[in-house]
Amino acid sequence: MIAPNLSQRWAPLDAKIAGWSLDRSGSVLIVIVGLGSIGAPLARNLRQLGFRRFVLIDPKTYRESSLGWQCGPDDLGRFKVDVTADELRASGASVLAFAESLDSVDPGFMAGNAIFISAVDNESAVRQVGDAAARHRCPMVRISLEPSHPCVTVRTVDYRSDTLPSCIICNWGADEYAQQLSTKSCTPDQGRSTHSPRALSEAAAGFGAMTVTGIAASDSDQPVDDRQHLIGIAGPYHVASVIDANPNCRCRQGLPPKPIIVRESVADVSFADLASRAKFNETASLSVSGSGRFAQGARCHRCRADAPIQRWITDLDRIVGRCRCGGECRPVPFRIRRALTRRELGVRWTDSMRSLGVTSRAAVDLSDGERHAAFVLSPLSPPK
Repeated sequence: MIAPNLSQRWAPLDAKIAGWSLDRSGSVLIVIVGLGSIGAPLARNLRQLGFRRFVLIDPKTYRESSLGWQCGPDDLGRFKVDVTADELRASGASVLAFAESLDSVDPGFMAGNAIFISAVDNESAVRQVGDAAARHRCPMVRISLEPSHPCVTVRTVDYRSDTLPSCIICNWGADEYAQQLSTKSCTPDQGRSTHSPRALSEAAAGFGAMTVTGIAASDSDQPVDDRQHLIGIAGPYHVASVIDANPNCRCRQGLPPKPIIVRESVADVSFADLASRAKFNETASLSVSGSGRFAQGARCHRCRADAPIQRWITDLDRIVGRCRCGGECRPVPFRIRRALTRRELGVRWTDSMRSLGVTSRAAVDLSDGERHAAFVLSPLSPPK
């Protein structure tokens, strides 16, 4: 649908927001990945709309190229998440800021009634946001822009439904995508710059904030449509398209089960406890995987001696023990497994997960080959 101005297209959204209350917005967790020219003003807009709980994720710092259009001179060299987090906290918001990539953040920090927002400038990061939203079975909004037209694209994908949604990456076929005016700046092509005019970024942040508010105001039992909005700034025009799943998609691998939130400490829960909660047969042959991997060998950095271990890790630089010579032991790269079976874990199956090194906010998956169960460890109260 093409409308001569944007106001005509806001009527359905206004109807949803009419009964919106600040109390309700305070219960929604906003997860923003990418705090650049779109993500930072988006966070400010959402705070002004009453949202109070934020998780901000971006490993980048402000550089000289950001001066003037993203930050002031006092913020050069600072992590983008820290700058925005300080501003939000000053307004009374609760913020968790991670100056790292999304795949390094434990899923438990994002558990609960969340909306995931992708404001990143590359397809790999967009895919990570989509995977995280799917794991938590939460809605996702992707915001991007195309400076050369100029136009803004806002995509919504709702993973709350049991129906497999369209893919956040390859919703269009190759020919269809080539004909779209939607952004391509996030896909590397001939070293193209992703810098965009500040006014266009602010417009993207504004439309994105209203889209997020519309999702938050909707009934969670009735997921929103997978929809793409294309907003032309020089025109103006607005095209809203309902996105159907691409039958040739190579990215979609089915929806994960809705996660079970575990509030106990990892010191008080074992893999056996999780299997019992998921009502797996006590004799079933189960495998364990999740947001970490299992290291089965460690090497001393001092004497280079190897030793067998069984340890949950999230990165290869993690110290997993000390050698008899006093040196630090780290995982051996070629002795790392994505999953272990109950038999391979042995007595560790009934030991506390903390004894294996499972982090306090990890995600754990159990499978018997036919049925799968997903858990997200979130022992502390969500940020208020």
